[in-house]
Amino acid sequence: MEQRLTQEWRRALQQTGHWFEPPWWRTPDYVDSSPWSLQELDAAFDVLTRHIYPQKVARRMFRDEPGLAQRLLLDFWAPHISELVALGFDARDAEAWNYSKLIQRLQRDEQFEGARFELSLMAAFHRTGMPFRFEPLASGQSSNPDFELMLDGTSLFIDAKCAQTGKWREEEESWFNTLSLDLFLDPPESHPMFRIDTTEKFAELQRSEEGRSWLRRNLPELKVRVRDMLETLARADSFPVQGTVELPVGKLVNVYVSGLMGSGGQSMMTGPTIDAERESIRVAQNFLRKGASQLPRDRQGALIIDIGDDASAARVEQEVRSWFSGDGAAYPQLVGVLLVVPALLGNTHCQMVCPVWRDTAPWEVQEESWRDRLETGLNWRPLCVAEWKEQRSSEMQGTADARPGGGEHA
Repeated sequence: MEQRLTQEWRRALQQTGHWFEPPWWRTPDYVDSSPWSLQELDAAFDVLTRHIYPQKVARRMFRDEPGLAQRLLLDFWAPHISELVALGFDARDAEAWNYSKLIQRLQRDEQFEGARFELSLMAAFHRTGMPFRFEPLASGQSSNPDFELMLDGTSLFIDAKCAQTGKWREEEESWFNTLSLDLFLDPPESHPMFRIDTTEKFAELQRSEEGRSWLRRNLPELKVRVRDMLETLARADSFPVQGTVELPVGKLVNVYVSGLMGSGGQSMMTGPTIDAERESIRVAQNFLRKGASQLPRDRQGALIIDIGDDASAARVEQEVRSWFSGDGAAYPQLVGVLLVVPALLGNTHCQMVCPVWRDTAPWEVQEESWRDRLETGLNWRPLCVAEWKEQRSSEMQGTADARPGGGEHA
């Protein structure tokens, strides 16, 4: 059997689809570094291998162009940050094998993100005992929300939306990679430890089509100038040192060198400057009308929107409230929007649920307990990881205290 993640192994997958061999999640090192037991990991991977990405599906995926789902199966992350492990637990808890259409969407790159978010909500509902129906109006009606949620004394239709990377954001990511990725893959001979950042002038150019056209034309020259600047800084007599690459329009890229390899530190890729204002408006405008139109006019409903990492929760909320009093007046059945927002629990990534209700929303819908239960269900895995990290830290501290000379001294 080929060693996992080698070129030979990847080529074999196109014929076999056996992404699950060898079963790396069962190795002692993997289990030891996991917040979950071998039995729990086996249960998650059983759903993945039997229902979500069985052999036949995986074989087709690995013959296609590399995509999101395929990269998911080439899982090389530690278990507590593995998206594949997270998917397996959500599929297990949501009993995904009962929803064939959802599984089909999880197998296709262009539909994966939306289906993945719906699956995470289903898992959260199951974990916290919140009764629901999936696609309750699927039988021929024009409106087809994703869920009907049974609350105390009432029900609420839910349509789920997940922010995906916009075209401008994708282009900005490609520009930054053009400027930086080759420097990491093929650095100067002196191997400087470096970081590059784009400037406010670069961000300003990204905000208009005219500026973006200029960047497209001049990116090759800018790439050469960035490398030249890095090589010049790497020859400095002392570190740290920094410089700025400038073209006729202004200062565009800052280059920092902290030292040479072996002197401590490491190179860093910071990513492109994010226009949170633009992304927040895009998320709101893309989803509010589309989601509201999926709700039947004679029944109350809400949207649950995963705003992603680039938008600002406060700015999206502002857009939602403005929409309620403007175009949203045509959709009175939409009583509120729940924003799923990235957050940190210590140093563990988690999600917050931030509701934005109309003034007319019924009190039983605005009641906080069901929102808190949803938030708890969405954060089951991060809570497991945080507890595991705390336990490991306590164990390491206990080991240190038990050593000769460890602990406090009188």
